[in-house]
Amino acid sequence: MVDSRRLPHGRVLLNGMALTPERLHNGSKVAVSLSVLRAIISAAVSELPFDAEFYLKTYPDIRQAKDAGQITDLQSHFIETGYLEGRLGADPGFDEEFYKDYYPDVLEALEVGTIASAFDHYVRSGVFEGRHASARDVKIAEDWQKIFQPSKDEQVGNGFRR
Repeated sequence: MVDSRRLPHGRVLLNGMALTPERLHNGSKVAVSLSVLRAIISAAVSELPFDAEFYLKTYPDIRQAKDAGQITDLQSHFIETGYLEGRLGADPGFDEEFYKDYYPDVLEALEVGTIASAFDHYVRSGVFEGRHASARDVKIAEDWQKIFQPSKDEQVGNGFRR
């Protein structure tokens, strides 16, 4: 059985996707099978911090499913399902002051009592809305947005080079 939580040597990975290092670096787009993409994501997610107690405390539905025997391995659930649902596997380094300053609607909701805490808002809805737990998270998201945007070499008119 293949351990999809570990990435193979880089050349094995590239060969399996019919890529060369040169093609990978030249900026063109490539087709990757969903099974390969899922395996790469799973391998990356398996390296993220995971705290079973945090996971159970933060997500009552997960605790309920575990108690009912529907989830046997919490970390596997996080890697295979939870991460892509937007769940957090461990404390995200939440900065409450940043969150209230960056999201004035959260501060207002706290002041009128419609939410219990900034952290509760973040884990219950903010993370699913794409909000950030800290200034560090904003920087990480900005860096990834640059990766997601096509380079000038990939853009052709209003479309993209294939």
